[in-house]
Amino acid sequence: MVTTHPICSSIVAKCLPRVASFAPIITKLPTQGRMVETVPAVVTSIQAIPRGGGGPVDLSRLGLELSAMSSYAVVASLLLGSGLYLFAITPLTIPDPGKGPPQESRISKWATAVFAIMVALNIVTSLHTVLTLNVMSLYANTALGRGLDDAYLAFWEAPFIKNLRRSAFRSFLVAI
Repeated sequence: MVTTHPICSSIVAKCLPRVASFAPIITKLPTQGRMVETVPAVVTSIQAIPRGGGGPVDLSRLGLELSAMSSYAVVASLLLGSGLYLFAITPLTIPDPGKGPPQESRISKWATAVFAIMVALNIVTSLHTVLTLNVMSLYANTALGRGLDDAYLAFWEAPFIKNLRRSAFRSFLVAI
């Protein structure tokens, strides 16, 4: 006796009308003394199911892209933490010019000013990178998790978002 598993049947019923190039491979597996038809092609191509009314989105590629974006955000947050730490522990006092030779105080003033500017630049650019990439990753994961592929694609491909993403990566390079 051959029966069709209800979960496989529902997957096939939902996927066949949506995926035009779908060719299911039916296999028969023995399960507790009876043969059950399964559809491994459906199970392995779940990632290509169009959801949210749009075309299919390759979730494995998106997962890699979002994971890389999150990694950049983590590295930028470490840079932010080190910049804040350096800024907090370093005294930014300028020595009194009357206590030492003028050349030494001038170099000290310049070194203090350059250090303060570089640390402030590190803090601002790494903060921009962390906030931008984390919010984009959060939005993308939420949209894809809810099956809103159209909303995700519209968001990801919007010119403003592309420019914002580029500016976040440029900020990351400056923070380094």
